[in-house]
Amino acid sequence: MQISEVIKKKPISLRNNDNLGDVLKTFSKNKISSIPIVDGRKNLVGIVTKADIIKLLDVHSKIQESYSKTFPLVLGILRGQEHFENVEGSIKKILVVPVSEFMTKRVYSIEPDRDVYDAIRKMSKYNVESLPVVKKRKLIGIVTRTDIINKIEKDVS
Repeated sequence: MQISEVIKKKPISLRNNDNLGDVLKTFSKNKISSIPIVDGRKNLVGIVTKADIIKLLDVHSKIQESYSKTFPLVLGILRGQEHFENVEGSIKKILVVPVSEFMTKRVYSIEPDRDVYDAIRKMSKYNVESLPVVKKRKLIGIVTRTDIINKIEKDVS
C-alpha cells in the first residue's frame, strides 16, 4: 500500500511568516496536532507541533519570570496565582512571535510513492505523529499515525 492511498491531499498548512496566534487558531479550529510550514512557493520549510508550542511557552514564561515581578500567564494559571496585571501585554507579545522562530526546521517527510510501512518505520524511528508528504520539496499532503491505523483497520475488515 502506497502513501498516496492514505494521505490527506489538502493538508492544512501555514506560511513561514505567520505567527503563534495563527498557529493556535489553526490547531483549535481543525483539531490537529501538527502543521506543516511552507514558503511562498509551497516548499516545505518546517513543521509546528503542539510540543513546539509548549516549549515556546515554557521559554517565554521563564524569561518573563526572570525579568518581571509578575508571573506570566502560563505559570500563573498553573500555580493558581492571581497576579495578572501584565498578562494582556505578555499575551500580545507572545502571540506575534513568527512561526520561523519556533518551528522545527528539520522535518521528516515522505514521498507519495513510498510504501506505508516506510512511513511507519520513520514515525517510529523519529517518534513523530505525522509526516508531511512532499513531491519535489512541494507539500502535497500529510499522513498521520491515525490515518495509517484507520486504513489498515479498514483493509482487514
